[in-house]
Amino acid sequence: MLQEAISVPVIAKEVGFGIPRETCLRLLEAEVSVIDVGGRGGTNFALIEHLRRRDDFAACFASWGIPTAVPLLECLDVARQSGRPVDVIASGGVTSGLDCFKLLSLGARAVGVAGHFLRSLMLGEAILEHEIRKFH
Repeated sequence: MLQEAISVPVIAKEVGFGIPRETCLRLLEAEVSVIDVGGRGGTNFALIEHLRRRDDFAACFASWGIPTAVPLLECLDVARQSGRPVDVIASGGVTSGLDCFKLLSLGARAVGVAGHFLRSLMLGEAILEHEIRKFH
């Protein structure tokens, strides 16, 4: 399907709400190569839209979403049951090396971290360097 139309791997990424089992199945049927489950706690584009539009509609979605471990396990299970190979990346709300370890232990191929490091950088490069060392 999708992969036949293009010559590069296709990555599907959620943005802060988590990819549920049903969506993961549809992505696998479309032959997506990599799924980033992007669970709650990560970049929340509804909240970004709320800040951009300055209205209250999107604010109700500020705490919306599925905790990262849940869609990770659901996507891994769907992939196992379907027999379709897929790499699953876990991102969303990752704030420590222990979070990374847990998600990798659950079966994530990789873990994405952005917000924690960006917030650290806003406090200064030395703080960021300290946080990176703590992660390791």
